[in-house]
Amino acid sequence: MKLLLPLIALCYLFFVRENSGLLSAETERSELRLTNSTQEEIEFAKASKASPVNAESFYQRGKAKFNLKDYSGALEDFDQAILLQPDFGKAYLERGKTKRALKRYLEASADLEKAMSLNPESHNFYFSQGKAYEKQGEYEKAIKSYTKALEFRPKFEQALLRRGYSRIQIGERELAIKDLDALIAENRSSPEAFKLRAFAYYKNMYFLKAMADYERAKKLYLKQSNFQGYKTVVQSINLLRELMIKK
Repeated sequence: MKLLLPLIALCYLFFVRENSGLLSAETERSELRLTNSTQEEIEFAKASKASPVNAESFYQRGKAKFNLKDYSGALEDFDQAILLQPDFGKAYLERGKTKRALKRYLEASADLEKAMSLNPESHNFYFSQGKAYEKQGEYEKAIKSYTKALEFRPKFEQALLRRGYSRIQIGERELAIKDLDALIAENRSSPEAFKLRAFAYYKNMYFLKAMADYERAKKLYLKQSNFQGYKTVVQSINLLRELMIKK
């Protein structure tokens, strides 16, 4: 027993020496995680100390959780914000977006409609509602919401893109092309706009125009190092070439 105790002590000292680097590295990683906390989380920590039961603080923490993809946690905070302040339009908007992320589309639409009734002049409300309708396959309703968003912000690029997509889905390809023309006139570095217009051209049998837009989208995706987008467009180009050969 007397010999065993010194041996155990030596083993312990050896373990500590060999693993001190690992322990130090883990400590550094923990500190880095704390350093990388979002500004919103930091702001919420300050707000919660000053006023722990406050609609704005729950709203800010909900946004932070949403950005971290903690959608269930975000939903709980937005619920609390609305409970404390029933006319909190921004909280309804963010809760609607959160429910959409959770694929609770009907509830999302209800929240977004409530948000619009409280803040009818905001283009973001109409855009978010349009996306909720689009997810449900209600493209005509989505188009109306995107159109409303564009009334308040005429050069809203994402609304033009999504309205163009929804119009393609219901066969309004010429109108979709007009939307995408307007978007490309504002932003010629959007590969999604060129890709979607190419698809509209393809559906309308304008194969040469479709090919030109696909080639433009391919170059833009490559320039942006978006290899998944690049791969998808290359596949579309190859299929279109085969079709043109057969024609």
